[in-house]
Amino acid sequence: MLLLTVLGNDAARNDRRDVAGGFVRTTKTARFRLKRLGSELQRHRKDAGLTLRDVADRIGYASSKVSRQETGQAGIKPGELEKLLGLYGVAPESREDLRALLGEDQIREWWVRYEDVLTPSQFAFLAMENAASSILNYELTAVPGLLQTRDYARAINAASVRPLSAEQMEATVEVRLRRQRRLIDAPKLNLHVLLWEGALCVETGGRGVMRDQLQHLASMCAAPNVTLQVVPFAAGRSGALVSTFQIMRFPNERDHDQLFIESIKGTLATGFDREVTQCADLFSHASRAALDPGASLGLLTDRAKGL
Repeated sequence: MLLLTVLGNDAARNDRRDVAGGFVRTTKTARFRLKRLGSELQRHRKDAGLTLRDVADRIGYASSKVSRQETGQAGIKPGELEKLLGLYGVAPESREDLRALLGEDQIREWWVRYEDVLTPSQFAFLAMENAASSILNYELTAVPGLLQTRDYARAINAASVRPLSAEQMEATVEVRLRRQRRLIDAPKLNLHVLLWEGALCVETGGRGVMRDQLQHLASMCAAPNVTLQVVPFAAGRSGALVSTFQIMRFPNERDHDQLFIESIKGTLATGFDREVTQCADLFSHASRAALDPGASLGLLTDRAKGL
């Protein structure tokens, strides 16, 4: 049993950040970038052989504030960042990377326009997905959101246990379709999906909607950054895992992989190495039991022709 943490309303408590000499409204997803910046600053501080108290004494504010900045719980003004970079003796080429992180913290990402329908955990998920370079996605019951057609997404929403108005349902569909830009816009996201065969047998939205969805999946198999494998019924328990999950990986090797697991209570997430490694091993095991991409494409095509 995995011990996981629910991404909840704590992400909503700090949706204002002290930057550029004043408060500006940012998205809840800014916490991810602030944590990344803070962890980098902590590493440079330790490399410089300085304690939190040393830093506080030299730049003139409380050590508790330095600590909060390093954990992503407090914003950093550009002037403060420059003082820290100088104090730690950070190399010029590394300084630009850190300045870029601070600048990105002030950008309102595209999903902020949907803040009325997205939960704090969904905001956090989108921030992670937007920053990821690759995703391993195991799906049990439905086509993953990054590969859904509009009509299929609508049918999934209609069957949701979460009460939504017609306007909210359509907005969440738009979010799902907008997310798919990661597969075509540079830098392209690398996506590896293991899809249980049962998800292909449920005629979500009716025969026509499902046929179009299967044809779309087949066309996406041609994308060089998309790998789709169907886990057939014949694989038995060797390929049938207990839950839908995603593992997100990032271009910077210092950023830990993030694990997201779907449950009836919502999205559970963890960055703990043990849990991430366990699910990565499960994914690898299931991929060996799955059909190869070519055979998976054949199955999708045959299934679409039968509808």
